[in-house]
Amino acid sequence: MPSEKALARASRPSRAISPDDADAWDSDSTLYEPGLPIELDEPYPYTFKKDQEVWIKTKNGHWCPGRVLGTPPKSGKTRQKDGYYWRVIFGDNGNLRKDFAPLNGEIKPNDANTLRLLKAEGWVA
Repeated sequence: MPSEKALARASRPSRAISPDDADAWDSDSTLYEPGLPIELDEPYPYTFKKDQEVWIKTKNGHWCPGRVLGTPPKSGKTRQKDGYYWRVIFGDNGNLRKDFAPLNGEIKPNDANTLRLLKAEGWVA
């Protein structure tokens, strides 16, 4: 099985977002209109902010905590359509970085709903 570091290196094609979207990300507005997911792996159109604490799903299927870095999101193809990828730092030493897309169901905000879903599936106590 590949190490977490090798899995984090796997990249997805992405491109810079438009200046208008970058301005929106850097303000209090949103790029997506959120609706709460009812399943942990469900796509979740959500706009993350700099330094926001999140939960991400690694390639090996484990959910772990992370933090959104201070770089604007990239845009690219997701499993559903074009969407945004946020760069997240994670791992035991905080030394892993990777882009995650909410429309792929692989990144969620660290909020009460996500914690409820993580508890229901046994990822947190």
